[in-house]
Amino acid sequence: MAVAMKISGIDNEAETLSPFLVPRDNLVETLKGKRFALFGFDPEETQALRGAIDFAGARMHSITDDVSHPSLTTLAPFDVCVVNLSSEASKVGGAVDLLAISRKPTVIVGERDEVLNHAYALACPAHEFIIRPWTREDFFLRAFMTLRNTPSTVVDQPRSIAVRTEPTIIVADDDRTTVMMVQSILRTWKINCVVAHNGKEALEQTRKIKPDALLLDVSMPDMDGFQVLAALRADPLTRATPIVMLTAAQSESEIVRGFDLGVDDYITKPFRAHEMLARLKRLVRTREAA
Repeated sequence: MAVAMKISGIDNEAETLSPFLVPRDNLVETLKGKRFALFGFDPEETQALRGAIDFAGARMHSITDDVSHPSLTTLAPFDVCVVNLSSEASKVGGAVDLLAISRKPTVIVGERDEVLNHAYALACPAHEFIIRPWTREDFFLRAFMTLRNTPSTVVDQPRSIAVRTEPTIIVADDDRTTVMMVQSILRTWKINCVVAHNGKEALEQTRKIKPDALLLDVSMPDMDGFQVLAALRADPLTRATPIVMLTAAQSESEIVRGFDLGVDDYITKPFRAHEMLARLKRLVRTREAA
């Protein structure tokens, strides 16, 4: 059964993606009995969040506006924090700054530009974001993901190579929105994610880390995706690395060129979460079986 509450009356794609990530009953069951703290929401949005939290059998406490500088003691009684990024108290020296260094599971709600400007606070695996307008299903999924993830799940450009027990995928893309979306999807499946912001970083990180797969955007600064692909396929140490290319459009010439250079698969933007996961997991399984 699909449950939707559309804030601001505009449809949101997350409602159609979430069933592919985890069964809805599991989402609600995970949230049951949990304690949610809300920071900086107006009465209307507080009421909408209360409806979602009550539906899941969880409990909610709305932190008043005068608590503009919450402490770790303030957060201690709660399992999940929900922060309104549009609140001035949350933006400056308040909840967002604290949660940026805290491991407390947090769902951050804001407008698209606000979320992008606070990417640092979202870098923690225990933090998730919702871009307005949101649906009840969005909230269930993001809250579930914050509770499921651990601080060690995602690594952004590590300084040293560690022993891995979970698959590691490098995401090479200079678009912050795409990177945050992919990180969020991969965290759901306990897949380590390393970010490369340009072609040169993608090449260096792949040689250094030897990931289970590389998600490679075609258009990037320094080196484009085709140049990175050609260099990796020419290097005996990275020749067998599974590579999926991201293309901005269904361009036959780009797809043909990618396969000529040795790409394993491709995905066109905009992509759906279940499609990306299916393609990456197929390549990782194939590599493990080899």
